[in-house]
Amino acid sequence: GFGQPKKKPAPDRARHRFELVSRKRCPDCAARLEKRAVRQRCETCGKVTFASAQELQVYLDALTTRLPRALLITTALGAIPLLGVVPAVLYYRLNLVTGLRGYIPPLRGCTTRLVVRVIHFAVIALQPIPILGALLLPLMAYTAYSIYRRSLVGRAREDLAAEVVVPTA
Repeated sequence: GFGQPKKKPAPDRARHRFELVSRKRCPDCAARLEKRAVRQRCETCGKVTFASAQELQVYLDALTTRLPRALLITTALGAIPLLGVVPAVLYYRLNLVTGLRGYIPPLRGCTTRLVVRVIHFAVIALQPIPILGALLLPLMAYTAYSIYRRSLVGRAREDLAAEVVVPTA
């Protein structure tokens, strides 16, 4: 079932670790990560998510590989006036945005969400126009992804810089 352990191990461990982190779970033990923070220690096994800038970059690169498919699917769904909006928004949010949003602290996440909603409110009004509608939903997916990614990277830069220990002479 959904979210339940499988009887067989994952065939691609690196991809499985990515999928766990994108669903806000520890990549080692799959325990739920409770905080909305870039760096956090798993309460079950002690693994630190995004212990370095390189780990975060690998994660963001893997997430970026989902972008072309998400844009293609939202384009196809956007060609269906009005009815295509909900499945398209659900698709890009689950496949792109959720993997970013879960690691952005509440205050920063609130302002980020507000910016995205203002932009999307203006765009969604034009979706029923046939050809334009097919192009607007991928635009929404891309802008949401870009804004949330920028917010996460900015927060990560602050968190990772705070963890650097400067050696004393």
